[in-house]
Parts: sequence; structure tokens; C-alpha cells
Amino acid sequence: MKKDFIVALSLGFAFGLGLAVMVLYAPKILSFRPDLSFLTKKNNSTSPTAAPSPSPVYKFEISSPKDQALISTDKVDIQGKADPASIVIISSPDTDTIAKVNRDGSFKESVPIDEGANIFFVSAYMDGQLQVKKELNLFMTAEKL
Repeated sequence: MKKDFIVALSLGFAFGLGLAVMVLYAPKILSFRPDLSFLTKKNNSTSPTAAPSPSPVYKFEISSPKDQALISTDKVDIQGKADPASIVIISSPDTDTIAKVNRDGSFKESVPIDEGANIFFVSAYMDGQLQVKKELNLFMTAEKL
């Protein structure tokens, strides 16, 4: 009986130790990939390469309301300018709204606002890529200002 207990305890300890080692070191072992680039044929001819063109600067602004503004209604008009080919999304904890961007690049969208502090994220996307994301902090109070 005592011998069986010691054998079971030893096997359990060895199994647990092996499992712990695998959990700790398996990700490192599995992520190791040998460099086999020497197997591919290298092209020794040099060809001129064009210098990378600078990426265009994306112009985006929120003209109204200003950050940290006090709002006294349950809706707020968020307006600004973006590239006419972009998509502007106004996100709040409650809703996501897509603002229509006009041909001149202006956008204006009325979004609901809750009483108290509100954080909006206004994001502009072009060609499916996020270009700009701005945070807009607004405070709504039902009190007459």
C-alpha cells in the first residue's frame, strides 16, 4: 500500500513537472523557425529603385463643437471637414453614426448625447484604412446655461 502511494505520487509529480515545462517552453520552441533563405537563389544584379514617395497628409478637423464644450440639448451637431472621398464615423458608447461627407469635404451629423460626461470618437477612413481618429469630450447638462 505504501509502495503504491509512493509510485503514484512520483508519477504524478513527474507528469505535472513535464506538463509545466511544456506550458512554459512550448511557445518558444514552436515559434522558432530556422532561417532557410540561403536555399533560395539570390539575384546579384542591381537595379535602380525609386525613392519612396512621401505619404500625403490627410486633412481632418472638427469645427463644432469644441472639445470640453457644455451642451444643453439632448442632441449635438458634430461638424467639420474631411477629404470628400472619406467616410466619417462618429462613435459613442451608445451608437455609431456614419456622417455624410459632402463634395466640398464638409460633414455635419446630429447625434444623441446623454446627461453628464460624454466621449465621442470621430474617425475618418479612406480606402478602408483608418486615417485619423479624434476624441471629443462633451458635457451635457439639462440646466439652462
